[in-house]
Amino acid sequence: MNSSGGRRQEAAGPRRRAHKPREQDRDVQLSKALSYTLRHGALKLGLPMGADGFVPLGALLQLPQFCSFSAEDVQRVVDTNGKQRFALQPGDLGIGLLIRANQGHSLQVPELELMPLETPQALPLMLVHGTFWRHWPSILIKGLSCRGRAHIHLAPGLPGDPGVISGPLQTLYAGAPPLPCTEPGTPACLSLITATHTPQAPAPLSP
Repeated sequence: MNSSGGRRQEAAGPRRRAHKPREQDRDVQLSKALSYTLRHGALKLGLPMGADGFVPLGALLQLPQFCSFSAEDVQRVVDTNGKQRFALQPGDLGIGLLIRANQGHSLQVPELELMPLETPQALPLMLVHGTFWRHWPSILIKGLSCRGRAHIHLAPGLPGDPGVISGPLQTLYAGAPPLPCTEPGTPACLSLITATHTPQAPAPLSP
């Protein structure tokens, strides 16, 4: 009788199932691989990158880290990415689709389609940079830094404000006065995703 009860208990217990990665998990994996490749690693990986940051999608998908993904997977990630990290466009005949990262490059991308903002009137009343509390002591003393990237990214407000696209990981939002961003030697530009880019920025006003 105990044996029968044991069998029933075993049958009623939780069954282990082979884990199958969800499509969302694969999309996150693909997004991270695209971010590194298109922002930092394209030249090291042997991808031909234009002055505007675009690389042939076909060549990218031939890299080992992308061998399990298709052009349809990439299209889905580009279309559904909340921060609009990537862009696709048609290439010349025989090349096919091109893809690039819209911002965040450590590689030099001289034709990234940034619109210069040359007067204080062209800037929002406040520019905000999302980061982490552990960086605050350094930011307070030295101001914001590119930290190996080509630009500092500044949003025209706080998360939830109109036109602000913010990631979920930031724990600190530092406000920088916009006026110094139009002074000589501190160029500011507007990107296609409504973020202000500058190679340097003054110390922020407050967290």
